[in-house]
Amino acid sequence: MTRSPIALRLIEPTLLFDFSISLRLVSRQPSAKARKVSKAKTSPKTTPKNPKASPFDWELGPSHQLPHFAALARYPTPATVWAGWALDGMYFKMNIVGKASPPRFYGNSGGVSDGLRVWIDTRSSPGIHRATRFCHCFHFFPGQSDGSQPAAPATGTLDSIPRCRESPNPIESTMLCVSSQTHGDGYSLWAHVPSECLTGFAPEQFDIVSLFIDVVDFELGTQSISLGPELRYVEDPSLWIRANLINDPLTD
Repeated sequence: MTRSPIALRLIEPTLLFDFSISLRLVSRQPSAKARKVSKAKTSPKTTPKNPKASPFDWELGPSHQLPHFAALARYPTPATVWAGWALDGMYFKMNIVGKASPPRFYGNSGGVSDGLRVWIDTRSSPGIHRATRFCHCFHFFPGQSDGSQPAAPATGTLDSIPRCRESPNPIESTMLCVSSQTHGDGYSLWAHVPSECLTGFAPEQFDIVSLFIDVVDFELGTQSISLGPELRYVEDPSLWIRANLINDPLTD
């Protein structure tokens, strides 16, 4: 039996690097192109009543795109993720392609649904191995059904982190602003985490956070920003990536 190059590795290649990224400021003024696309493609069924949840209320352009560090380890990267920040919270966008079936969504019935998972440590403590009250795990769902139940709207939740020392302040899921759109072979998802949902978020005082992101997909597999699924990034903040909050938006 021939083993794949990934199976033959003695050490995860991305563990050899101390990654650091820059998260740029997000503009809340949509471009003329975004307004035009919004009118053409966004229907009342996919646009939440809360204006913050509209994917065209903020700009996430090329300067907000996150690198594919996982490609160093030859992991597939079917999804592209963008991230940014503002004083009113953090913003994310994800686009995934190559799917032949709709994303799975289990709701409260158990099981891990497809979607975007984001871990944030608002005080960036890279030396700790157990989450503190400043560590969060958000799971954003595109809300599509696998066909066994009615389609649900895009939504998000604050998940618990295994082995955490303390938990962040509790929030209501309705405080998270999430929107999604399906396309021919995948979907796009937008999410805004308001500052009141982030315990300890104070970018004017603490301009470095720790961040980790993965995309869960039962059809294409889980894709993380840097590490393979065998490493316990779901519970170990020391494996998350340092992210500098840059107060200097670029013109895309």
